[in-house]
Amino acid sequence: MINIYIKKGFGTRTDRVGETRVNTYGSTMTIIKYINARDIDIYFPDSNYITQHREYRCFMEGKITNPYDREVLGVGYFGEGKYKSNEIKENGKSSNTKQYDSWRHMLQRGYDVKLHMKRPTYIGCTVCEEWHCFQNFSKWYDENYYEVEGYKMHLDKDILIKGNRVYSPETAIFVPSRINTLFLINNTHRGKLPLGVSLHGLNYTVNCADGMNQIT
Repeated sequence: MINIYIKKGFGTRTDRVGETRVNTYGSTMTIIKYINARDIDIYFPDSNYITQHREYRCFMEGKITNPYDREVLGVGYFGEGKYKSNEIKENGKSSNTKQYDSWRHMLQRGYDVKLHMKRPTYIGCTVCEEWHCFQNFSKWYDENYYEVEGYKMHLDKDILIKGNRVYSPETAIFVPSRINTLFLINNTHRGKLPLGVSLHGLNYTVNCADGMNQIT
């Protein structure tokens, strides 16, 4: 439990403890310690989070954030934990971690309006609340990710459950790109049948694709 002591103001310019603002993501923030304009501590009551040694100018401009601000597409937040969004390579350059790229791409499929304009099949897709947190998704990623030599891995949401539109720990799996494009879906003929299976008269037909070849 965090104890916060807010002193009463005396009307001086530098006595700013207790001042409250709302940052760019709509989070309330309050100054709980003021040393000078370049050294203040901020408390976020909604998330019970404290950040230290920040600038007063950034506070006034609403630019101070916390790990629970939904910074990614208005939905995703980083949370507190060991997982990072980027890493330093051997050449000294920074790049996104695999966990972050996978998480962000998943959120884009669910909530990026620009992507929906280009790929309308993603309209209506969502991500479970648990995975709005980057730390939660990254833990699941590490526990479930695997690689197949020669293939890029895809995060799939509807192989396990036909027609599923929600990314979640119960519905999502990693599959090689070849498997993800293996089954040809024809909803008109498929009905309630499994992926790649269609009914023609009294006979069932299984369709799958292997690279450029179709197997029936």
